[in-house]
Amino acid sequence: MRIVLLLCVLVGAGCYRYVPLEAPSPSVPLSATLTDRGSVELSEAVGATAVRIDGRLINLTETAVSLAVAKVSFRNGLVNTWQGEPVTVPRTYIATLKERRLSRGRTVAFSTLLAGGVVALIMGINLVVFGDEDAKGPPGPPPDPGD
Repeated sequence: MRIVLLLCVLVGAGCYRYVPLEAPSPSVPLSATLTDRGSVELSEAVGATAVRIDGRLINLTETAVSLAVAKVSFRNGLVNTWQGEPVTVPRTYIATLKERRLSRGRTVAFSTLLAGGVVALIMGINLVVFGDEDAKGPPGPPPDPGD
């Protein structure tokens, strides 16, 4: 059962892509890449040297984006996980604003590769544990009674 759960998590984790925001709707997952000025100006709100804020859309206007923040990524590669705290970011502080969407093609490809790997693993385990009857070859001649 644990293996099935792990496989489901793996399939769901790696199959998303970020696309330019087109028709935003509430609660859509977004990623806002900050400008250098935005990183400096928002340092007290989200932390110094923040480069990206990921979260769910609360509100979008011509001048600002409000997010329920899930995580903040920093210039040094560290990531802080948040619990949905609201943060409003002026649009002038955002270099790019992208929507996180499920990638059907990646999901199918990853699932197919994963399933093939599982089948190969099971077949390999069966071969090691139970052996291969065909690999033993035909039986040899019976022993000579005179020996």
